[in-house]
Amino acid sequence: MNKQTSTVRKPAAKRTTGTRRLLVLTMVGAGLVAGAAGSSDLTKDRVTQSEVAIQQAQQQVGRAESGAIELEHAKTALVAAQNAMKEGDEQAADRNAERARLHAELAVAQTQNAAAQSAAAEVLASSQSLQQEVDHNSQIKR
Repeated sequence: MNKQTSTVRKPAAKRTTGTRRLLVLTMVGAGLVAGAAGSSDLTKDRVTQSEVAIQQAQQQVGRAESGAIELEHAKTALVAAQNAMKEGDEQAADRNAERARLHAELAVAQTQNAAAQSAAAEVLASSQSLQQEVDHNSQIKR
């Protein structure tokens, strides 16, 4: 009876080893699929972040000339990212989404820079006007 028991156990042991291998391969495969799905979600998130950045840039840029070209570049890159996602090219989608976000940020920065330069020019003009008034008043008192 011991011989029968040991004979029965050996095939069971072989099945267990085979089952373990299958389980490990299944887990590895599932991990790869999950990794790909996670990457897709990450890419989708980046595209969404780019869309939001462009919307915010549009609000800040408005009709100003400064930043308008970069905003158009951002929109073009976003369309490229969306098309790449539809085609399943996650690398291109991710790269274009990042480009879109960066162009949107640059558009905002250019608009803010133009506004700051305009404000600085106004302050300078006001300062020069005050200086001229002071100079004129000091000449009158002499």
